[in-house]
Amino acid sequence: MFSLHEKTQRRVCRAAFLIFCVLPTLWTVVWIAHFYRPWRYDDWQRELSHRFHVRVSVTGIESPRPGVTKLAQVEIADLRSNQSLATIETLQIEHQGSRIALGAEQVELPIGQIRAFARSIETCFAATDLPPTDFHAKHLVIVGADGKRFELTNLRLRGEVRKTGEKQIQLLADVGQGESKSTVKVVLENQSAPLGAGLVAKFDTQQAKLPAWLMAGAIPGSGRCAEATFSGKGLVGPSGNSGKLQGRFSQVDLKQWIGPLSPYRVKAVGSLQLERVEWDADGVKLVQGQLRVGAGQIDRSLMTQFEKLLHCVPTSAARDVSKKVSGNWQTFDELSCNFEITSRGMTLTGTCETVPNQTGCLMAFERQPLLLQPEYTEIPTSRLTRVLFPQADSAWLPLVSQAIEMIQSLPIPSLTPKPVPKTTTRNDTRKKTR
Repeated sequence: MFSLHEKTQRRVCRAAFLIFCVLPTLWTVVWIAHFYRPWRYDDWQRELSHRFHVRVSVTGIESPRPGVTKLAQVEIADLRSNQSLATIETLQIEHQGSRIALGAEQVELPIGQIRAFARSIETCFAATDLPPTDFHAKHLVIVGADGKRFELTNLRLRGEVRKTGEKQIQLLADVGQGESKSTVKVVLENQSAPLGAGLVAKFDTQQAKLPAWLMAGAIPGSGRCAEATFSGKGLVGPSGNSGKLQGRFSQVDLKQWIGPLSPYRVKAVGSLQLERVEWDADGVKLVQGQLRVGAGQIDRSLMTQFEKLLHCVPTSAARDVSKKVSGNWQTFDELSCNFEITSRGMTLTGTCETVPNQTGCLMAFERQPLLLQPEYTEIPTSRLTRVLFPQADSAWLPLVSQAIEMIQSLPIPSLTPKPVPKTTTRNDTRKKTR
């Protein structure tokens, strides 16, 4: 049998000891010293801030296996204002070739910081070193201003640079469980047209129904409707200064929508279908849709406001009912209309189906019309706020916070509104105001 010289054997043993014992031990000692270095928190925070263009702070770091790092209590803040954007309980980071895989148990996102979060993503998109990234979280919790919480599950996010050079982030999240589960889709990408250069967001709730308060920044009063839901799709341009929206609000409590500052009482629940909502940097340009309300009750004095300021037409049936019923409530079986709001004004068209022989019926009771559509089109939008908030009847705009919130979300009038000329003719031919 072949045997090595004694000196050769010693050399082989020494080399093996060096390779299999000394070097791994030294590597382990160096890795431990590097991982537990006192400034490791600063290094990770600096690396994540540089890579994703946000301010990051962590309270704990672990490494369960080589190439995988877990960060505890991750706080993400805006790089400029230092406002908190999101909180992640545990963030796992794993490098998979050129891609970065991120995983989290739960992410909390304040609803009031969504625009700031979008600006941070836009800044990240502007960087030339955006890495291909995959992110998964079991739970995404959106927190409202008053402490309301809405949870989505199985959040999947994928960011990459497309062959055309455009950077894109696609986000998918589930709402509900079992057979009722549906998926919400959001796509963020940098484009140069048609809404201007910058970050463009496209969203589609598909079959999912989201709480209406998530749309409070776009639709006035929706944040007050606790039980209302929204489903639809839209497109938002750079910095939110332009976009389009289409969708449906269900289970809208009209009293909650009007708000507590209005003196009028309404007991009714309905749906609001938005066919087209368009806005740009100057404000809302167009709102088209339908309002459908089932049986309910309305304050008679509010009906008087409809007649006085919106020029709706009362019917003989309404006068007969008012004589028979005591109190200040008006009961109705249906309230239905189509509406269009532009810078020229507001146009309402009655569409009650329970009164087939009467065109333009806004409100009906026992198959009789109670209130017909206005005699005029393009009514100044300020009159709508004065109908609901009559605290300053002689003013163009009541100094009430909810009235101001409403008027700021409506198209800006192209001309200073003028009083609608009074008419004594009551027919179905409506006149256009100027």
